[in-house]
Amino acid sequence: TMAVGARRLAQMGVIVARLGAIEEMAGMDMLCSDKTGTLTQNKLKLYEPIIVGKLTTKELVFYAALAAKRMEEGQDAIDFCITKDCEADPESAKKLEEYEELDFVPFDPTSKKTVATVKNISSGKVFKTCKGMCNIVLDMCDPDEATRNKVVGAVQELA
Repeated sequence: TMAVGARRLAQMGVIVARLGAIEEMAGMDMLCSDKTGTLTQNKLKLYEPIIVGKLTTKELVFYAALAAKRMEEGQDAIDFCITKDCEADPESAKKLEEYEELDFVPFDPTSKKTVATVKNISSGKVFKTCKGMCNIVLDMCDPDEATRNKVVGAVQELA
C-alpha cells in the first residue's frame, strides 16, 4: 500500500509530503530538480532583474508584488519572496498598502501565469497585473520585435 511505500522511502531519507506523490512519481521517466534549497528549504531569493524598458528594479518588484498573493496564508514561496523583497523597501511597502487585491488567479500549468486584479484605494482605478512564463507574458504585452528579441535573448542567457 501507499503507507508501506512511504515508510520504505522514509527509511531511505526521502521526505514524503503527500502519499499521492508516490503514485505520481511511479509514472515518471525523468525527474528534474534544483539544488538551490528552493525545494528543500522552501526559500527563494530575488536576484537583480534584467530590465528591458523604462521601469526601475524597484518598480518591477513593486508590480510583481501586486501580481503576488499577498495574504500570507495563501502565499506560495515565489509570492512570499517577491512580497517580502518589496516590503523591505519602506517606500514600496507604503505604496503596496494603497492597493487592494480584488481577485487573484493563482499560477496553473495550463495558462502558465498568475493574474491579480487590484484597485488603487485612493483613485479607485482597477487594473490587472500578472507574472508568469516569459513568452506568455510577452504575448499579452504585444511588444515590438526588437523588445521581444531582447527579452527572449536575456531569458536564453539565463538558461
